[in-house]
Amino acid sequence: TELVTGGLRARSYDPATGDLIWELQMDGRYSIPGPVASSDILYMGNAGFRDIPGTFFAIKAGAEGDITPDSVSLSSEGLAWFNTNAPIGNPSPLLYEGLLYLLSSRGGELACLDAETGEIVYQEKLDGVGACWASPWAHGDKIFFTDEKGITSVIRAGRAFEFLHKNSLDDRFWASMATTGDAYLFKGDKKLYCIKK
Repeated sequence: TELVTGGLRARSYDPATGDLIWELQMDGRYSIPGPVASSDILYMGNAGFRDIPGTFFAIKAGAEGDITPDSVSLSSEGLAWFNTNAPIGNPSPLLYEGLLYLLSSRGGELACLDAETGEIVYQEKLDGVGACWASPWAHGDKIFFTDEKGITSVIRAGRAFEFLHKNSLDDRFWASMATTGDAYLFKGDKKLYCIKK
């Protein structure tokens, strides 16, 4: 059990004692996207800004000490892999069926990475998509994300990029979608929307 804090330097603490377990120089610019985890890997990164690239790290369970990658060997025993030029923005990454989906803040750029290796499976830019501040989500065989203009893009989950369709709400959106089990809740600038069958 660990208490992990983000920032330009991420740290993990023992919540019972306050002792430092590991720390990692993450760089990037903004510690906005939240982490996601599998049973044995914690995935976390920082958004970039202008000429500052984003960063993304796959941290192994049981890591200890300073796990910042060595500048000579470009490796770390505490990391499964890392990307110091990651296509990550403000939205939190989505981990789904062994793949990571990273969404840029502006312009509908979506990257799909292999969660085990960090290899970029594909990187696509969707036309007509505005700034994205809300995090993507998955249901069944589909990946969804909503831009600030209220357009939700739907793509096929998996290793091959396939755009399916778009849905639209007449509002502005910055908050991530929430679920109630049988409905989606969207917090717009004007209203709260509940969408269900």
